[in-house]
Amino acid sequence: IISSLKSMQVLSVDADGVTYYQKALQVAQDNPKRFEPYLSYEDENENCQIIVRKRGGAIVELIMLVTEESRFAIINFTGIIKQEFISTLTNSITRKHS
Repeated sequence: IISSLKSMQVLSVDADGVTYYQKALQVAQDNPKRFEPYLSYEDENENCQIIVRKRGGAIVELIMLVTEESRFAIINFTGIIKQEFISTLTNSITRKHS
């Protein structure tokens, strides 16, 4: 599933998570030709947004923005992002909250 990934980068902070989440989300929304929303999850304690960038119909970048309480994380995957990888990722989010 991960053989076509080129990179994964993680950035996290333990303070002002909601502020960083909102700023990162705004950057994506301000660039609709580059990024498009793919999936979102929200409950009373956590927000998660998955944004993708496509080239020639293929997803070449997937960005996860996650905030929980005061923490924030952004996880960026690049490469050829296959549907199986996205399904595994989204299933792990769904299972965490069921």
